[in-house]
Amino acid sequence: MKEEQAQVIIDRVHTFANEIKAYESSFQKPVVADLFPALLKVLKGEHFTGTWNKLVNQEFYKAIGACNADGKPLQFYDNNNKLLNYNHEMFRIGVGLDHILRYLKKNLIFKVSYWPKVNIYPRQHLAVNKDEKIIKHLSDYHTLLRNLLLKGVNFGTPSSDIFPKLILTMMALDGLTDGLADRKIASLRVNDIYLDKSNPYVAIAIGKNKPVFKQYFIGSHTIQCLKIIKHRAEKNGYIFPVSWIQSNNHKKTERRRCLEDALHALWHDSFPERNIPSWLNVMFWRSASRQSMEVLGVPYLCIATLNNQVRGAQLPIQTSNSHLLGMGDCDDELEVEIEHRLLKLFVQKAKEYDKKTNLGKIKRKLKISFMVFMEEYQSSHKININEQNIAEWIIWMLDQKDFSKMTLSTFLGYIDTLKNRVVPLLYGKNFQSLSRSDWENLVENVAQNQDYMPSSRRQAMTHLSRFHAFLRIGDSRISKIDFRNYRYRISREFAECDVIFPHEVDQLLEAFTPGSGLWLGVLFGFYCGLRCEEISYLKVKDLDDEYKMIIGRSKLKSSQRTLPYSLLIPPNHINQLRKILAHRKSSGDEWLVCDGTCLPISTDLLSKRVGRALKKHGCRIQKMHALRHGFASWLLVRYFMLVDDKFREGICSGLFHPETDIKHPLFSKEMLAWYAEILGGATWVHDLTVGNCHATSSDMVLISKLLGHINRFTTLENYTNTLGWITHFYLYQREQKIIKGPARWS
Repeated sequence: MKEEQAQVIIDRVHTFANEIKAYESSFQKPVVADLFPALLKVLKGEHFTGTWNKLVNQEFYKAIGACNADGKPLQFYDNNNKLLNYNHEMFRIGVGLDHILRYLKKNLIFKVSYWPKVNIYPRQHLAVNKDEKIIKHLSDYHTLLRNLLLKGVNFGTPSSDIFPKLILTMMALDGLTDGLADRKIASLRVNDIYLDKSNPYVAIAIGKNKPVFKQYFIGSHTIQCLKIIKHRAEKNGYIFPVSWIQSNNHKKTERRRCLEDALHALWHDSFPERNIPSWLNVMFWRSASRQSMEVLGVPYLCIATLNNQVRGAQLPIQTSNSHLLGMGDCDDELEVEIEHRLLKLFVQKAKEYDKKTNLGKIKRKLKISFMVFMEEYQSSHKININEQNIAEWIIWMLDQKDFSKMTLSTFLGYIDTLKNRVVPLLYGKNFQSLSRSDWENLVENVAQNQDYMPSSRRQAMTHLSRFHAFLRIGDSRISKIDFRNYRYRISREFAECDVIFPHEVDQLLEAFTPGSGLWLGVLFGFYCGLRCEEISYLKVKDLDDEYKMIIGRSKLKSSQRTLPYSLLIPPNHINQLRKILAHRKSSGDEWLVCDGTCLPISTDLLSKRVGRALKKHGCRIQKMHALRHGFASWLLVRYFMLVDDKFREGICSGLFHPETDIKHPLFSKEMLAWYAEILGGATWVHDLTVGNCHATSSDMVLISKLLGHINRFTTLENYTNTLGWITHFYLYQREQKIIKGPARWS
């Protein structure tokens, strides 16, 4: 490399180093700035020839003091000769070097053929977003917030004083810090407020065209304000005046003016000798509230769900079903409720094969059988025209190459969707007689049918669009429908499921016969998080090991896993399970859950039986799959018990949820140690005995693997329904710190 090129690189690195030093001047400890001396030493050395390669990378780590000449790791010390955590320092150096190299490559200074390897170990510590302007005034913000909370309200307080306090309090204490938070709060209706719950919350509308509602659990200050103004609500159901929601002529709303006046009055009371600063407005209050959460110990996972970066699973919100559009007058000659006997014959024949079989391997046999069934049925029965259309479509699908790789279970889903989710919305009409408006109403009804989850409605829309395309092949008179029209869009909603408590599960197990399908279904569903299909196809030999079980049959191949079931199930249930396993082995049984035959119990049958049993015993959950949600939800709670001793103390003190039975074995020291062993091995077990386990960002990956999920966000956004409770707990702890003052923050 020429000297001129080398000098250009050195000059550019010096310039970038000065920029970084200026940016980090307010940091207590440098993050990237202290890497530049070692970097410049390497760039001036003989090994650098214009490309950052593996050899140059090794020389850098030697220059920074991470290893000796032989490549062996060295310890890091600070300026006071205090030993530093090696993993933390290596992570900081790796991230900092990566940041520098990307900048230099982007500016076309030199090429990079070898990037530094960054260990994910302590990554969550860099998740805090630092805003220097907000940090500078954070002490003033906490003083303002303390004085705001000292101003109590009662039924004699004017609404004009309660409105600003409610919005500012919900932003500061309850986590509503996303964009336009004050407007969303001002749009609250009476029906969006749930003060009668064990943990009171409000449902805030997220989105514009088809909003979904997200839960925000609220504290005592917000509850007091809502109790008062809820009874003063407008006739249209809003608790705030219309002028607080809408603006006239694109001017500042009355809401913003009143909020800023309240902030200015609060500043005058808190700092009478200081002038009101120009930065004191609603935007500052929102940003400072979020920064305060990060500074005062609210986990980043909780902040992410408040900011909708992780949407988060939540509890069911009571909402009325959408009114389905009418289809006109019904045809009296057609019955609204149809038995679909022919389609039942199709399904019965298809179930003779394994559900995981590709359709291409059995489509010829199925087609012959279906055509025979159809001819015999037509000769002896009067077939309904809708059922005939669906049957012809099913047979047509068997001839199409596009469906050959489809599994049999997916193929059966097409029949079930049309039969149970689409035909009932015809209100007695047949497909071929529908007008264009009827088709549009049908598609819109399928998209808006609140009896089904959004994922089920999307599936129904896909199947209906393919069925509609088939009908148009045979009859061009059928109206063309654009299924991609925005009016048929099914917006993504928050995953809702109630959370069953461990002591309630034990009550269910006591009511069932040990070893029965119900007992095993509830046990493995809640304590091991198994899917219904995984339980149905469990073999006795899969639990030969007293420590782990093998999940060989699952929803996806990636979900096949090995679970340490003896560390997940409480000791009293483990002892009973081992007696059942011993009896199964002595009897020569192959399957753990049978239905009086040598074959495994049907997945549908087991799911229905458990669901009916849950309803019969008045359980708060109604479906078997909700047990799996409970497993994930309490895994997350127990995880925070491992990594945070204050959270563990809060659980034991009853501050988490009033219905939590802390005496349950799941929260005992013994089972927490078992859980620590699963996530972190012997290191975590030791750390738990002396304090806290060391949290890492990869922990959520391990938790998701226990459920058989590929992506940790699937677990967090759809299954961990206790995340809202956890967030509320940490927000409450932060509130107490603020009230007590900086001297009590430790």
